[in-house]
Amino acid sequence: MEFGRAFTFAFEDKEWVSKLVMTVVMILASTIPILGLLATCALLGYISDITKNVRNGHPRPLPKWTNYGDKTTRGAYILLAWLIYNLPLLLLTVLMYSFSTLIGESLFGSLAYVVIFMCMLPVLFIYTVIAWSMLAIGVIQYGETGDNGVFYRFGKLFRAIQYNTSL
Repeated sequence: MEFGRAFTFAFEDKEWVSKLVMTVVMILASTIPILGLLATCALLGYISDITKNVRNGHPRPLPKWTNYGDKTTRGAYILLAWLIYNLPLLLLTVLMYSFSTLIGESLFGSLAYVVIFMCMLPVLFIYTVIAWSMLAIGVIQYGETGDNGVFYRFGKLFRAIQYNTSL
């Protein structure tokens, strides 16, 4: 794998300016409520197209910004998977917030909160690295197959991480 090419391949495309402008427009649109959700899904679908093109060895892997409905649909599956993968982090955040309001603002309560948070931090870090690695592999496989079920084959995705790392 050529690491430097990850930063230069986009500029090899003759239409890279128009594709980049459209990507920036979609990024800006993603900050607008409701419309932003659709723009985010379209961006995730576009990323799926890029991964598919790279995987298939296209010399110019940047896809055109066409077929927005298809990109948005595929991106919605990726966004849903992202939410599911991050659900444990969200639940833990809610629990930690609830705990902090329960113990109040006393010195002992604050100290207990910090100690618990520091003990949880390594677990959160490890979970995030593994979950996001599995999600990345899922995005690659989804781009290749179009089967949104690949995101939820957790054992297979974890084995892929183990195979490609020293876990």
